Amino acid sequence: MNENREDSRVTAVIVCRRGGRDLYKAVRALLTGTIVPGVLLVDRASGDRSCRMIQKRYPQVRRFPMTVNTGYCNSANSGFHLARTEYVFLIDQDILCGRHCLERLLETAGAHPEAMAVQALVLSGREPRRVWSAGEGLNAFGQTFQRGQGRAPGKYRRAGRIMAAGHAVLYRMEALREIGLFDERHYQTLEQLDLGIRGNLYGWTSMLEPRAVCRKGQPDASAEEQRYRRTLEAGNLPYLQYKNIPFLLRGLHRPLETAARWTGKVRRENGSGQEEPAGAGRGKDLIALSAHEDRRRDAGDNCVGMSIPEASCLTASDPALDRVLPLYLGGRICPGMDLLPAWIRLEGMLLAGCLEFPKGK
Repeated sequence: MNENREDSRVTAVIVCRRGGRDLYKAVRALLTGTIVPGVLLVDRASGDRSCRMIQKRYPQVRRFPMTVNTGYCNSANSGFHLARTEYVFLIDQDILCGRHCLERLLETAGAHPEAMAVQALVLSGREPRRVWSAGEGLNAFGQTFQRGQGRAPGKYRRAGRIMAAGHAVLYRMEALREIGLFDERHYQTLEQLDLGIRGNLYGWTSMLEPRAVCRKGQPDASAEEQRYRRTLEAGNLPYLQYKNIPFLLRGLHRPLETAARWTGKVRRENGSGQEEPAGAGRGKDLIALSAHEDRRRDAGDNCVGMSIPEASCLTASDPALDRVLPLYLGGRICPGMDLLPAWIRLEGMLLAGCLEFPKGK
């Protein structure tokens, strides 16, 4: 193992749930890099011994055990609060970082003080010569996608700006203190895309550093997990658009979104597309609830007392979850002339995203 001392500038946060051997490999990769971060495991009520076994092997690793699974957003926000360092390196539990990965992310963050988030280039675990994610995006068709998925890594040679970062991201905590953390109404999908768009509107940027390379470890999620994620995303996407995209742009995009939905419907009827995701009605509930809470805040009400299931319009899988309060809830960004340059940049990103073809998450 690398004998270098921990770098006091950065904490690696891994939100984990039944990580098993993939989690062990992820931690080992972090601790053998050219820069060694402090490591914090946020254990989402896993019920297994994987985190404890890692602590036994690597005593310097910290663990924050949660008694109930509060969802990815709340767990990651807990890690942000506990880190107390200049940067937080947030990675998925199945990501294997290259030896120079964190070093190069820190170099890029230092060279670009306007960067809120810097993502590593994530290669596919099944096809190591193909990109799995070079950033997260949303296009004018109302479709989300993993940027660059399936392409050759050589396409990305220089650090560049992206809409949002995900999966292996170095966050600048100064920026998150200014614009807020993950919106816990999302529960566990599209939260990083939402944060990236919000950061762009507040004047921060997200970047890809292709010299920092990591690899996705575990196989794709089960069919049941994929259906659940699509159900959540079907509600989270209209809520994300409501918060971050002004009505004028939404109106301009409406014909494109309608065409995309019609094409998807035809493909499903022909048996060549995925089934219509359930849960789209939850998006309307999230928008109505968020609008109500915004009005309460404007009236001086602090909006305390709402549990995570209530805030995210979900049924609690564990009764104990009804007693857990969110750490951060987002709201709609009010349009104004001062945001006009940011809206124009966002529109350019949405149109450029039309060249990407969503291939799944």
